[in-house]
Amino acid sequence: MAYLTRLNSGNYTDSDIKAFYIEKRFDFGPFIREVGDFIAHPIRDKGNSFDAVIGVYSQVAFFQKYQGTDREALEFTGDCEWWLKPYLERKVEYYSPAKLKKNLNMSKVELKRKINSWFPSREPFPKKIEAPNPFEFYDVVNFFSGLIGVNAAFQAGKVKRELKGAFKSSGLNSANVDDFLIGTATILNGRKVELAEGVAAVVSIGVNKQRHTRVAGGNPELLASGGYLAVTHPDGPLEITIHTESPKAHNLVDISITLLDTEIDTEPYFDRSLIHYQHPEFPQLDLNKSLQFVSSATPKVTAC
Repeated sequence: MAYLTRLNSGNYTDSDIKAFYIEKRFDFGPFIREVGDFIAHPIRDKGNSFDAVIGVYSQVAFFQKYQGTDREALEFTGDCEWWLKPYLERKVEYYSPAKLKKNLNMSKVELKRKINSWFPSREPFPKKIEAPNPFEFYDVVNFFSGLIGVNAAFQAGKVKRELKGAFKSSGLNSANVDDFLIGTATILNGRKVELAEGVAAVVSIGVNKQRHTRVAGGNPELLASGGYLAVTHPDGPLEITIHTESPKAHNLVDISITLLDTEIDTEPYFDRSLIHYQHPEFPQLDLNKSLQFVSSATPKVTAC
């Protein structure tokens, strides 16, 4: 295929990267599948990023509704929030089998089966709950509510190994993984998908932690306290994040989580015209716009 020839030659664009993910999304690992699905489907009900977002969103929503200052009573039967079942299902994964056995006297399989039995509807987001044993139900909920866990959807090392394997299998022996990931980030930037009940998830990219260069001099008091004078740079590791946008009627705080910290420095890739100064002497990359990637260009990423 023509896009594979261009990828292998090192002279390709974000359109070729899109074609790769669409064509190969069923052939390799979870990251390629996830990006391909992001490109292909505006409504999601599965995938690593979906699980990560729903997992954190439901925890924050549960805290606000049932543990916050104006908390409501959580009923074990009747109407329930659409995110309650996802909250309970995903909470199981935050604990080791030994901890679940010790605190709830159930294995992971038993606990998942129990939670599933509380929701008569087979829909992914049921709005009715029927827990016949309220003591058992509240034991589980009280145990789960003591922890809010957050995990990145993907890890850089695993993603890069997955891409290298996919390149090798596809005959892309000269493809550069870091370049490809930066191009992938520009494709995902600004992409918006619907999760459930009007809640959207929006992908954005930015610098995880800006770099600082230590320089000579500085205030004597600062130096005496162990501090040092430094110049702030706009660049650092590129991070792909995903955040929710909820309807105002939900009265819930939206959340933002890491989809992938690429661990790739932005300086060699992003056009310097993207730098802006929100505060004096504090430059930042403004990536909240449409971007394009061209592998043979210098720099490779510019605003459209």
